[in-house]
Amino acid sequence: FTTNLKPPTLISPSNDEKQVSVNATLIWNNVSSADNYDLQLAKDTTMSDLVYNEIDLPNDSNFSCNNLISMTKHFWRIRAKNSDGRISKWSTIFSFTTKLGTPSIPSPADSANNVSVSGVLVWNAIAGASSYHAQLSQNENFSSTIINDSSISGESIVYDNLDPNITYYWRVRAKSGSNNGDWSKTWRFQTGVGRVTLTSPEIGAVSIPRSGQLRWESMPGAASYELILSDNSNLTNPLYEETEINSN
Repeated sequence: FTTNLKPPTLISPSNDEKQVSVNATLIWNNVSSADNYDLQLAKDTTMSDLVYNEIDLPNDSNFSCNNLISMTKHFWRIRAKNSDGRISKWSTIFSFTTKLGTPSIPSPADSANNVSVSGVLVWNAIAGASSYHAQLSQNENFSSTIINDSSISGESIVYDNLDPNITYYWRVRAKSGSNNGDWSKTWRFQTGVGRVTLTSPEIGAVSIPRSGQLRWESMPGAASYELILSDNSNLTNPLYEETEINSN
C-alpha cells in the first residue's frame, strides 16, 4: 500500500508578514517522496485572482516572485505531487503584504557617458508611493551628497552645474507616509565637458574692433575647442570656423 503525501509546510514569508519585498522568495519544506509541486499566489483568499499559478515546479523548496504589486496583501499555498499520481492536499494558506517597490528604470541610463552637467534625473513610478527620496553624489557610498531630497512629489528632480568629466552616483527610494521602500540600485553616469562660458567680447558689446581676440573660460578636461563666428544667431554661413583650438 502507499501513503498519501503530506501537504507542505510554508516557511517564509511567515503568515501575515508585513513589509515583504516585491521580489519575494517563497520557501516551504520539502515533502518526503514528492517529485514536484504546484504553487498558487493570489490577491484574494479564495485563490481566484491569481498572480502565479505554477504547475509541476521542480523538487526545490523555494520559488522567486518578481515585481509583485507594492503595498498589497497576497495569499499563497503549495501542494506536493509524485510521479505515481499521488497529490497532497493544499497547504494552509499564508498571507503577506508587500512593501513599496523599488525604482528600476533610470534616466540617465546606468553607466551613461557624456551626460549634460545640467539636466533631470528621472525614474519609473511606483504603485502606492506618495513621494520619493533621491540622492546624488560624487561618492558611491553617499557619504556626502549634492542632492538629498526626501520630499519629491513626482518621478524626477532637476540638477544643475555639475562638474564636467566627473562620475556621479545616484539612487532613489519610494515613500508612503512613514514607510520607506528599499533604495534602488546605485546608478552612475559621467558628465561631458559642459558648456563653455564666453568672456570677451561681452554679450551685447558694440563698437568692437574689426580685429581682436575672442576669449572664453577654460573647461576642465577639454582637450581642444571648436569655434564658430557668424553674423546671424543661427550661426549659418560662418565668417570664421575653427576646430581643434588648443587654448582659450
